[in-house]
Amino acid sequence: MLLLLAAVLFATTFVAACSPPNIQVIVDGGTPFQVPIFKDCNYGDPAPTTPGNNAPATATDALADYTRFVDASGATLDSASTGQLLEFFGQAVSLQVLLGQTLCTVTDTSDNIDVIQGDDESLNGDDSYLAIPPGDHCLSGNLHTGETRGKVETIDEAPTYITSPHPGKGNGNILFYYPDVHGFYNNAMLLMDAFADAGYTVFGIDYFRDDPVWKHRKDSNDKTTDPGFDHAAWRDKHASFAKATIPKWTKTIAKTYGKETTKYCCVGYCFGASYVLNSLTAEGFISAGALTDEQFQNLAKPLLLSCAENDHAFPPEKRQKAQKILQDGGKKYQFQLFQGVNHGFAVRCNLDDPYERYVKEQSYRGIVEWFNFWLSQ
Repeated sequence: MLLLLAAVLFATTFVAACSPPNIQVIVDGGTPFQVPIFKDCNYGDPAPTTPGNNAPATATDALADYTRFVDASGATLDSASTGQLLEFFGQAVSLQVLLGQTLCTVTDTSDNIDVIQGDDESLNGDDSYLAIPPGDHCLSGNLHTGETRGKVETIDEAPTYITSPHPGKGNGNILFYYPDVHGFYNNAMLLMDAFADAGYTVFGIDYFRDDPVWKHRKDSNDKTTDPGFDHAAWRDKHASFAKATIPKWTKTIAKTYGKETTKYCCVGYCFGASYVLNSLTAEGFISAGALTDEQFQNLAKPLLLSCAENDHAFPPEKRQKAQKILQDGGKKYQFQLFQGVNHGFAVRCNLDDPYERYVKEQSYRGIVEWFNFWLSQ
């Protein structure tokens, strides 16, 4: 059996335990400042702690070296609460606190601060990682209509969407599909059907096991569907299952459906991107969803990255760092970078917008052509 894995990487993600978490604030395009943020972000109250994270007694104490609290007139305060102002090295900004959630957002009052959202994991300011975990920025998008034609079966305890080329149109190769945080929904299944139309037998894994994020959050503003939803705990649970399941799942499919001449490729979106990288490293799976320099350095198969210009999960400085690692290592890679679109553009775009539809289709065509070329070598 010939195994060749070519891959696509969208809106890269990782799941990694780092503390304290941070929000990166860039003032007027200048030097980024890392601001520790704690779960619940309830400033002035005791900050939640976990064994080994050495959290300060309060979140206010944690911020002391970075900020001072001010009111609307600029007078210094002893503490801050929702709606009050926070001063970052002389730059006053408002602090929006999403109590009870694992996400805080620093918002600008004068339109001159570029903010990267954060949650209870380390974010872009940690140079050990090239992308951030899936969070509320993954919840936006549009639902697509259309009739799907695949079937769902269970393989190694994982619900699996299987869709095949039309009779006489197959190329004999298999594509593994790793979905975004929404799992099996119409957009994803229609996209898998499209890859089947290109000649591939497609196997998509539901590592969420019928527990996609949309059952808890309809969008980033939804706090009522599941008020107690812990996004980080949800993510970690499913990442653990994916790490344990995907290696044996792919082997079972290759053994059951593959032939001596079958070649293999994989595509991952958002949550699924890290599993593409794991599959393409010489060592195989490294760790649960962690997307690090090491994974790019150990890349052993051709990689295509299809990226949005505006993506908190994979911002310009991280894209550039990933490209340098690939270039310096002499890896086989290609970048697609689409102007004016956001995280999730290739799966959840607005099809009524001509440009968004065009970009989605260009991304898809580029992926298929990439697979077709490398699997023909």
